[in-house]
Amino acid sequence: MRKEEKDELIASLVETLTENKNFYVVDSSALTVNQVNELRRACNKEGITIQVVKNSLIEKAIERVG
Repeated sequence: MRKEEKDELIASLVETLTENKNFYVVDSSALTVNQVNELRRACNKEGITIQVVKNSLIEKAIERVG
């Protein structure tokens, strides 16, 4: 991913973080593919957005939000 793409993603994350009062950081590495698919379906049904982001990028976005 190029630096420009990372900057755009961070800006998008900053916007998302400021628009929403709650967000969750989840480690789904222990889940099976079927479990992840079930989680995505359940979230989609409830109107919850799931976004996979590298730790370093979300950290930079949180720093910018303050």
